[in-house]
Amino acid sequence: MKPPPNPNGPNSLTPTPGNLTSALDRFDSERSIATLIRWSELLGSLDPADRLKPLQQFERALHKGMILSAPLPDTFTTTYLDATGQDATHEGPDDLVLDTPELRTWLAAQVIESRYALVQHGAPIRITAEQIISGELDFTRLASIRRTMAGQRLQPQPQVSKAPKAPASDKAKADPRTRKTTPPKDTRPTETTPVTTP
Repeated sequence: MKPPPNPNGPNSLTPTPGNLTSALDRFDSERSIATLIRWSELLGSLDPADRLKPLQQFERALHKGMILSAPLPDTFTTTYLDATGQDATHEGPDDLVLDTPELRTWLAAQVIESRYALVQHGAPIRITAEQIISGELDFTRLASIRRTMAGQRLQPQPQVSKAPKAPASDKAKADPRTRKTTPPKDTRPTETTPVTTP
């Protein structure tokens, strides 16, 4: 026969300082340790060249459940490089995000995608040999982007001729369907009088 549970033991429902502390310790050890961080703070920790895809894909990641966040009443402004490599500004609502290993994995993937997008559009970003050798950036994908860019440069540019413009006519002919007409003199104009064109 099993002994009755200790009313003051660690599994007791009675909140005493001893069992409450051990219950909290057990709860902390059972859940993955995660903290909360502002979305603006997380973006601020990234280089502006790495913020493009995280900004573009944030809502999608929220919708898919990859990121858990709660909206805050604050707004924030951050700078980033757009796909053409130009400085741009993003202004939007801030969120409190659950900082998990899954979030960090997603963010790392978006940073890499930002770099590929910038390279693909010819933006002047720095890629090092170490990033390629270490596998941080995929050599095959970069080679494919480079091949595409080389092909675009080799295509002949269309010649734009400067043909003289025809002088505009002083008397533009009006379309007969758009000419204004007046109702016949023997009828009083009303809002329902149909207007016909000859």
